[in-house]
Amino acid sequence: MIVSDIENFAKNKEVKITFANAQNTKKLKASKVYVMKNGKEIKHINVSIAKTGNEITVKATKTLEAGNYTIFINNGNGNSETDNTTFPVAVNITVE
Repeated sequence: MIVSDIENFAKNKEVKITFANAQNTKKLKASKVYVMKNGKEIKHINVSIAKTGNEITVKATKTLEAGNYTIFINNGNGNSETDNTTFPVAVNITVE
């Protein structure tokens, strides 16, 4: 998994997460991707998933305050035969 533009998350309000292997787009939905700060979900986030299943774009619709954020991707059902990602993924980002 490659996360790009982390350093620009505060400025551009966007970060891209690219997977080496395409994810199952029938299971990976925008509703399964969310951003947390200090234990609370950030609601002003738009998520888009590439049709190929290999990239997720997370974009804030409002200015982000300084602090630590975690992007959670809750994909898969734990079956490694049908899912490339069988466990939740967490990406930590610091906005200065």
